[in-house]
Amino acid sequence: MQRTGFIRTKFTLQKEGFSIDDKPEIIGTLYSTGLYYRDGTERTPRMNPNANEFGEKVKNSIKLFDEL
Repeated sequence: MQRTGFIRTKFTLQKEGFSIDDKPEIIGTLYSTGLYYRDGTERTPRMNPNANEFGEKVKNSIKLFDEL
């Protein structure tokens, strides 16, 4: 179910003109925050998302692998 939500979020962002295909930090942020708030309501994607701390770690890890 969570994969379906991530795919839906990706398509929503793409529909609004913002692709996350080459943004591992945003994908990491979406993964770490989850699709729902603690009260059970669904998160709605921001049209210009920013990375959280986990997302930045993902981005830095990708850079390290690219340097190998």
